[in-house]
Parts: sequence; C-alpha cells; structure tokens
Amino acid sequence: MRDRGRIAVFAALAIVAIVLVRTAWVCDDAYITFRTVDNLIHGFGARWNVAERVQSYTHPLWMLVLAAIELVTREPYFTSIVLSLACSLVAVTLLAFRLARSGWQAAIALLVLASAKSFVDFSSSGLDNALSHALIAWYLVVLARPRSAGTTWQPIAIASLLIVNRQDLALLIGPSAIAYLVAHRSERFWRTLALGAAPIVAWELFSLVYYGFLVPNTAFAKMHTGIPEGELFAQGVRYLQESLIHDPLTLTAIAVSIVAGVMGSTPARMVALGQCLYLGYTVWVGGDFMSGRFLTAPLFVGVAQLASMAVALPRPARVGLIAATLVLGLLATSPTLLSDGTFGRGKAYEEFHGVTDERLYYYPRTGLLRSGRAFSPPDLIDADLVQQMLAAGQRIATREMVGMFGFAAGPDLYVVDRFSLGEPLTARLPVTDPWRIGHFQRALPDGLIQTLRTGTNQFTDPGLAAYYDALSLITRGPLLSGRRLRAILAMNLGRDDHLLDAYRAGVREPRPPGAGR
Repeated sequence: MRDRGRIAVFAALAIVAIVLVRTAWVCDDAYITFRTVDNLIHGFGARWNVAERVQSYTHPLWMLVLAAIELVTREPYFTSIVLSLACSLVAVTLLAFRLARSGWQAAIALLVLASAKSFVDFSSSGLDNALSHALIAWYLVVLARPRSAGTTWQPIAIASLLIVNRQDLALLIGPSAIAYLVAHRSERFWRTLALGAAPIVAWELFSLVYYGFLVPNTAFAKMHTGIPEGELFAQGVRYLQESLIHDPLTLTAIAVSIVAGVMGSTPARMVALGQCLYLGYTVWVGGDFMSGRFLTAPLFVGVAQLASMAVALPRPARVGLIAATLVLGLLATSPTLLSDGTFGRGKAYEEFHGVTDERLYYYPRTGLLRSGRAFSPPDLIDADLVQQMLAAGQRIATREMVGMFGFAAGPDLYVVDRFSLGEPLTARLPVTDPWRIGHFQRALPDGLIQTLRTGTNQFTDPGLAAYYDALSLITRGPLLSGRRLRAILAMNLGRDDHLLDAYRAGVREPRPPGAGR
C-alpha cells in the first residue's frame, strides 16, 4: 500500500472500532448460552437445566471459548463484549491488510462494514457472529496463500472450526473448501482430509455421546415444527424484504459480490456459490426474528471477495462508491454511524412479519455505552421474580423468553422453555398456532410438569409416555451405559418416531399470526 492508501485504511479501521464500541450490546438469547457456560464452569456440565444433558445453543466453539475465558473473569457480560469486539477487529484487520488488493479497496470495504446495520449489530450481541467473521477472514487468508506439502490441511481445519462454531455455515464455506480439496487431491489427500476434518469430527463424536444427537436441540425446535414449507419459504422472503427496507446496504453489497464472483475466477465462483446456498437455506427455513443476523456471514465473505479482486477504478468512481455506501448506510432505519448511548430510548420499532430490531429493543438495557449506565452490567429481566420463586421453594418455572430469566435462575430452578430451545421433548412436537418465526411455541403435553416435579412418568398419552422414557434415558441416564447407547442409536435412526404419531395427529396445522382460519 502507498502511504496515502495506508492512512485511509487506518482511518477506516478507527471508524470501525469506534462504531463497534458505540453500538456494543448483548441480546437476551445470548444469556441462554451464558447459562450453559455458567453451569459448565461450576461443574454441572455443558447443559441448560442441570438435570439433563441438552444442547440449547447453536455455537459450540463460541460457547467453549466463552467458557475458557469466563473461568478467569467469572462474568459473562463484559467478557462476551470484549471477546466479540476483539474477534471483529481481528476480522476487519485481516481483511484490510491480508485480503484487500489495494488501500482504497480496503478502506471502502471497511466503510461498508461500518455502515451495514447487520454487521454492526451482530459484531457484539453475545452471539457467535463475531467469531464466525474472524474465522472466515482467517480461512480466506490461508486459502489464498501458496501451499507447501505439509500445510494443505490448514484451510480445511479452519473451515471445520467454522462449522463447529455454527453448523449451517457449512453451506457458505463448503463449495470453496470442496474445490480446494479437489484441486489438491494428489497431495496427501487422506492426510489433508483427516487433519482438516478433525475439529468437526471431534465435536460431533462428543455431541453424539454426551448429548445423544449430532445436532443441537435448537435444530429440533426450529426444524420439526409441522409448519408447511410454503409458509416458511414465504416468511424467508419477508426476512430479506425486511432487510432491504431497514438495512439496504447489506443485501446490496451481497448481491454485488455474488455478481462479481460469478464473473470472476473459479475460486471466486465457489465463494459466490456458497453465498447463494446459504441465502437459499436462510429463505427455506424462514429466516429469523432478529433482523440481519443470518446475513452477516455472507456479507463479510462478499465484502472480502470484492476487496481482494484486481480492480482498477479512477478516483471519481472511488468517490462515487464511498458516497453510495454512505447514502445506503444512512438510509437504514437505525444508521450505525449515528448511534450513541441514547440509542433505542423512546424509539419504537414495528415488527415486520415477526422480524424485529433486537439491538433497538435491548440496547437501553444492555448497551455498553447506554445513557446513564455506561460500562455497567445490565439488570436482568425478572431477576427479582426468580428470587421470589426460589424463596417460596419453587423449583420449576415455565417461561417464553428464557435468556436472562434462566441465567438469573441459576442451577436451582428448572426452566421449561415454551419455545423449546432447551426442552428436549416439546422440541420434537408440532407448534401451536399462531406462530412467529424463531418463536415456535408448543402446548405442554398433559403430564409434563407433573413428571418433572415427581421424577416419575405421568404422561396421559401412552405413545408420548414411551417416547419420553427413551428420551430421558438419553438426556438423564448414565452417560456410557450400554442401554443408553442403544437408545441413542435407536432414536437417531428414527425407530421411536412412531410413538409420537398419535399425539402429532391431534395437533392442528399451525398458522402464522393473522392467517385466516
């Protein structure tokens, strides 16, 4: 980089850092992971309720990194924010100095990220996005550098870590990783594959033995809903529509990067294919209730790809790109460049078909620089209610929004999650209507609460009772008993599914809010 370009890059990095600190926050869902981390570091195991082994989080690597650091810090709020900001700064620094082809490309790429509402909102939040961005940047750097005979496994290993961080990112990174394996198939292929795939293989073996399943409980809660695929697809389209309305820069940058990738080299086309697969999957599952959360990874990949391309643009075109970026960023409902400690106060955000601006809602409570409470931990929602329940001897509580409530409850209160992220039985049952994306509520079957209170099976439906016995053996039985291992095999092969047929048949087809009856 020339001196002028280097100055522009450092200025852009400073802007990114300032924006990320000013917007740092933590969402309620992050406290679901925080509760698992708290149970883990206090010796109860990596579980949501200490009574059973259930994976209520979607990001194993993020959970493990948080747990390792919290062993020292012993608190989750500042730990998650500092770790997220560190990961985000690593990601943008690698993009600027190791991926970008020129100083002006690096500076514009950083300006895009600083102005994109989705990227900024989830560069903190307590969720896995920031670590995913850092791993994607590392993967792209290693993928692009010359290979020696002993290092061909490294890009695949980083891709595996990314998948351990969040399994659905396999769609985003898979095409380029597979193309890399094919291109290097003559160079110790099996050694490359074995070393590279070791992280994901190790995690899946642990998950299968410890939790009893290869996917988290959240996958059952959000994928086995009984909602017609057409309705979920329509909701997924609305998710993208909401982004275009409230954060036009994100999808614009993604679309431009896909077009540029398709017109580029074979590696660039593989990256673009991964973006398309991931976006298609996002639409297919109905998107999410958090505006922009599922768009940050394809955005970061796309911006990195654009920055790495050999492009010669005259100065007026560069100025035009900067102007277009600023305009699109400022057209967002909540422009990131204008955010400060008063963000979210007195400002309402209307849901768009169930999709909401989570940072706008939670920042007044959990924002790092929130007005009047800067650099102080947040007051947990309903923490006083938790203490009243425990003081009254209550040991089971039923809740919908379980993040902060569950964390405040600690190990002594069993929290029944109505959205089933941490509830193994109801996660496998159809949702009740009306439903909202990401909030799939189930009716509590007759006998569930009594069973949890007494420890004996009280279900009135015989099939449900038998299924619960098999499931509870997996989640509560002796870890390595032969009977439990056989139950794991049977349930993963679907041999117990028929036990739920009668119950499922009695639940009417769910409909979204406002749908006709």
